[in-house]
Amino acid sequence: MKIAIIAEGCYPYVTGGVSSWVHNLMKEMPQHHFDVLAITADDQPRAVRYDRLPNLGQIIRYPLTASNARRTAVRLSAADRALIADWLKMTQVVPGALGLLADATGWGMPTAFWPARRFTS
Repeated sequence: MKIAIIAEGCYPYVTGGVSSWVHNLMKEMPQHHFDVLAITADDQPRAVRYDRLPNLGQIIRYPLTASNARRTAVRLSAADRALIADWLKMTQVVPGALGLLADATGWGMPTAFWPARRFTS
């Protein structure tokens, strides 16, 4: 199984706490393959603080202040936007929301997701 972990402000650049939990989770599940989306506050270079595990694939760094990020209009219906907003609140299971997030035709390039007008206005 391939698993994506979204790590905001921690793994693999900060030790302890959530970073340790993420690293230990991957270490204890060697039968699974992991990719990490590491969200950082800026695009400053960062040193990786953990030894690379054999089941860790990509570490994709996504700085929120990326110079190439542009605000773009989200091409989703009002119902789809509401579905995703409900999922992001994490108060209930929302079937179908992950499929919408994974569909690049609605969001465009990944760099358009977080700076999209829906999330910044």
